[in-house]
Parts: sequence; C-alpha cells; structure tokens
Amino acid sequence: MHDAETLEEVMERGLVFAHNAILEHEVLQRILQTEPEILLPRLTVEANETHTLVAEFLAPYLVRHGMTEGPALDTAADFLARMVLSFIASPGRWDLNDPAQVARLVRAELLSGIR
Repeated sequence: MHDAETLEEVMERGLVFAHNAILEHEVLQRILQTEPEILLPRLTVEANETHTLVAEFLAPYLVRHGMTEGPALDTAADFLARMVLSFIASPGRWDLNDPAQVARLVRAELLSGIR
C-alpha cells in the first residue's frame, strides 16, 4: 500500500485484500456458512476494536493524500472504516473481484462521502 499514489488506490487495494482474506480463510468461511450470527456482528455493529484499527490505519493515508489532521480527519477515517467493514463482509451489488467495480465503489460510495 505504501506505493499507492492516490487515496483511491489505497482504498481499492485495501478493499480487495480484506475481502479476499475473508473469502480465502477456511475457518471464517466455515463460520459464515454455519453460524453467520457469530461473525457478521463482529464485522459490523460490534466491530469497535476492528473499526478503531481500520480507522487508525486509514488516517495517515488520508493525511498523506491531502486531508489535514483534526476533527474532519477523525470523522473521515471513522466513516471510511465503517464503510470498509460493511463492504468486505457483505459487498451487496458490488463484485469486489472486478477492479472496475471496486474503483466505482470507492469513488461513488466511499470517497464521495468524505469530499
């Protein structure tokens, strides 16, 4: 990710990586198939620790790509972390294996929410 030249690239690569990590993880897939009520809340409504980690990860990238530190940065990182966690667990109509769709998702639904 350090070689990503734009915030869009960071978001696109991060979404694809996280989504694939869940898809390729045998134990997580078994839990999703047999007991989704255990895992899905931990990625969404009960994801406080995970949410905080993702927001903290994204904050330096937001600064690197032009956002100034302060409340706006915290709000943007919070928003993006919530959205990323939501989409990696349940991408809805988006095919996260299609780079063109991921790029549209990042621009239309994620970054447009902070710009």
